Formats: sequence, structure tokens, C-alpha cells
Amino acid sequence: EIRALQLAGFAPQVETCILCGQPPGSSTYYFSPELGSLVCSGCWSRAPSGIRLSVPSVRFIRETLAGRQTRPGPSQESLEEVQRVIQRHIQVHLGRGLHAAKILDL
Repeated sequence: EIRALQLAGFAPQVETCILCGQPPGSSTYYFSPELGSLVCSGCWSRAPSGIRLSVPSVRFIRETLAGRQTRPGPSQESLEEVQRVIQRHIQVHLGRGLHAAKILDL
């Protein structure tokens, strides 16, 4: 799904905080589906909503967008966390889920 979003021009932005432009400097990341981006802990109170993301989950999204495979792969917990974020991102930006979501890999 992440790669499909990227190809369609709807990839989540996970490099810098969308509000201040700085890379998140702590181990706490938030993803705002409405903004389509990471929000740092310093700007979090200004974001419309969001989901806390672990460092391994952010790393997995970044590596997937860059076309790199992680070895070892992410934990089941990270995969579930990323899935929740991506599904919410899709709902917000496309207005519905992808019909192919069940057969697409993260």
C-alpha cells in the first residue's frame, strides 16, 4: 500500500515535521493523517490529530518509500502500527480504502 500511494502521488511524508520543517529530534514521532506527514513532539499540540509511531515503524515507512528492504524485517507490532497509519492516511486522502488493500504488501 505504501508503494501504491507513492506511485499515485499520495505518499506519506516521513522525513521532517510538516509544521516546523525540522527532522523529529526525539524518539517520539506522531503521524497526522490529515496533514499527511510526521509531526514532531514540539509541534504536536498544533496538529489536527494523529497517531503515535514508534521509531522502527517510521524507519520501515522510510525504507519502503526508498525502495529498500529491511533485514531483519519489522516486528509484527510495527507492521500493525504502520497498517493502522496507512489505512487512516488512505481514508483521509482518498475518501475510502483501497480495494486492492487486502492483496497489496506494505
